[in-house]
Amino acid sequence: MLQTVSLLSLAGLLCYAGTAQAQHSTSGSSPVPGQSAPSSAAASSAPTSYVLQGQVLTEDSRPLPGATIRVASNKQVYITNSEGYFSFTSPQPAEEVQVSLAGYDETKAQLRRGPVTPISLKLLPGTRFKADGRIKKTDSTGKIR
Repeated sequence: MLQTVSLLSLAGLLCYAGTAQAQHSTSGSSPVPGQSAPSSAAASSAPTSYVLQGQVLTEDSRPLPGATIRVASNKQVYITNSEGYFSFTSPQPAEEVQVSLAGYDETKAQLRRGPVTPISLKLLPGTRFKADGRIKKTDSTGKIR
């Protein structure tokens, strides 16, 4: 009698496991036990991010590598590449940034999603450069040697 009950219990478990497996394969997802499957509403409410990009240039349209870009809303900082370009992602389609570089006047600019935004920096009065491109001396920001 005990063997008959054990065999029936085992058969019942196998039937249950087969039914659960069939339901699992038709649901199209693989939920973790104890958690519900992700809904399509949760997937559609994912935050949108925008790519904002710009190029920092001199007044005569030469690229400025190494310029600092600070995003006003979250204080994140980015540096321009060797061609003066930078880009970052933002949850907003537009951001205000502050752009600075030693020897140049600091400026603010509004970036919007889409094409590269050119940002021009004005050279501070009295700024001189060495032959290798480093700042030699500037009256406005103190002596840099």
